[in-house]
Amino acid sequence: MTTTRILYLILLAVCTVSCEYNVEEEDMEEISCDPGISFSTTVRPIIDNNCIQCHNGSVHPLDFRNFSTVKDNAEKIRELTEAGIMPKQGSLTSEEIALIGCWVDNGAADN
Repeated sequence: MTTTRILYLILLAVCTVSCEYNVEEEDMEEISCDPGISFSTTVRPIIDNNCIQCHNGSVHPLDFRNFSTVKDNAEKIRELTEAGIMPKQGSLTSEEIALIGCWVDNGAADN
């Protein structure tokens, strides 16, 4: 094996171990799911601060100012925020993403 190939394999191994460590570290920071998460006091402010600029009925057809639209799309909202796809402008904290996920897991209630 050439020296370049050996160095490449070492670099690949270091990167792989580094990525695995980060995943484990993120898993440890998970928020326990509170069954009392409120839409009006917890989820609505996240949507208002991060989503309404596009999801207001004029830029994107889904108008998140209406609870029924948010409720009908709750699973998709969780999926896209967890994947980091939404919001397109800006970003959510890991806590905000977890809160949305918990709210959806708890039935996406209008509370």
